[in-house]
Amino acid sequence: MKINMEKGLKKNKNRNIAFLIKRILAGVVIGIGGIIPGVSGGIMAVSLGLYKPMLDAVSGILKNFKRSLKFLLPIAIGGIVGLLATSHLVEWALDAYPIPVMCLFVGLVAGGIPNLISEANSKGGFKKRYLFATFIGALFVFGLSLLETLLFSNNPLEFNYLTAMLTGGILAVGTVIPGISTSFILMFLGLYEPLIGTVNTVTDIPLIIDMIGGNGAALMAWIDALLHMGFVLIGVAVVGLLLVLLVKKLIETYHGYAYYAILGFLGMSMCLIFPGGAAAGMLLVFGFMASFIIDKFMNKKA
Repeated sequence: MKINMEKGLKKNKNRNIAFLIKRILAGVVIGIGGIIPGVSGGIMAVSLGLYKPMLDAVSGILKNFKRSLKFLLPIAIGGIVGLLATSHLVEWALDAYPIPVMCLFVGLVAGGIPNLISEANSKGGFKKRYLFATFIGALFVFGLSLLETLLFSNNPLEFNYLTAMLTGGILAVGTVIPGISTSFILMFLGLYEPLIGTVNTVTDIPLIIDMIGGNGAALMAWIDALLHMGFVLIGVAVVGLLLVLLVKKLIETYHGYAYYAILGFLGMSMCLIFPGGAAAGMLLVFGFMASFIIDKFMNKKA
């Protein structure tokens, strides 16, 4: 009896560790997606099959605080790690190999579409009228893309504490509403490069070494970057919570329409950023396969 109890406890411990690792890795992917132009954290959440569970956890955090925190905290930690640890790498990869990087992410997004369609049809099955929502969703993203082009300005906004909160709010939009590329929005507002620069400053190892060594200027620069990141997180939290409550209500009330609209968001986003060509197609397929494997891993019982 004692041996069986010990085996049960060990199995539960292993399951909890596996759950933690999976959620942290998912958060890393979502965090990276948040800073890739043309992609968003919400798109990656859909691809990983975590979109609806994340909405439920955030909206129910007051009712089931412990359960929601257990689910969301590893994802949040992973998201911060993904953003901070890979910002230099992402900046370099996008500059050196923009097409392969974008194709891989398009493939990852495409890999999540079957799950999205399955969830969309889970209540009452498919109805032809849902395609109207897909069309509207695609049209919205296309219109937003045109608006971004028309409004691109040579006078970017100054990156201060107020605009840092605005940046966080915009990032939250892309996380809660899949298919809307907040990176592009930040680009035409002139806030994308300052955001990446701020993240890179926080994780700048030579700067941190100088700071520890007593360099006052390095310390002030690092603290200033950290404060800006703090205001970004405030914007993410405030706008994200409000949007989650709104989107969850829409999904509960108009389940099929909401999911097919998201499908339109994703489809048009993929069309806008896909460069085309045989090599790009192969990379897309590779990304799709990677997304499929990740999805199986995420949903595998420990």
